[in-house]
Amino acid sequence: MGIFKGLKQKKWFQQVLKIAPVIGTALGGPFAGVALNAVAKALGVEPTEEAIEAELAKNPEALLKLKLAEADFKVKMKELDITEQDLYLKDVASAREREMAVKDKMPAVLAVLSVIVFAGMGSCLFFVKDLSLIVDQSQREILFYLLATSQAALLQSYNYYLGSSRGSARKTDVVNAYLMEK
Repeated sequence: MGIFKGLKQKKWFQQVLKIAPVIGTALGGPFAGVALNAVAKALGVEPTEEAIEAELAKNPEALLKLKLAEADFKVKMKELDITEQDLYLKDVASAREREMAVKDKMPAVLAVLSVIVFAGMGSCLFFVKDLSLIVDQSQREILFYLLATSQAALLQSYNYYLGSSRGSARKTDVVNAYLMEK
């Protein structure tokens, strides 16, 4: 949960979350450092938990400053989104460059093996009418676990060659924001 332990129980965090929900959500996630600096800058204090808590407790105008910082933070996060997209594309490109420079066949071999294993297990489960011919009842869970593991390996191979989806990253951010509300 960001860089703080027990953040949800802290009074200052609850205040930030109510007044500036975007900043508050970011404090509990991967952009905690950026959010902490935004809060500290808005309040004119050091970027520490204690300094922010003290300022919020003694200065009623601090809440107004937080509201104004929220708008600036949204703009900054929008700028970071562009930077994030650039970094993501550079990462995908570096995987391709590695393949060309090193001429290492192992990622391709692993990708082909993951396709073969997943297709073999999937077709075996699809075409066999009675699973008890392959495994007994106590081993079914292990078989399905192995199928899920081979699917994960297949997806990792796809991600390596084709890149992971931005939608997946956005889904993770939405889930984290939802969990912060609870």
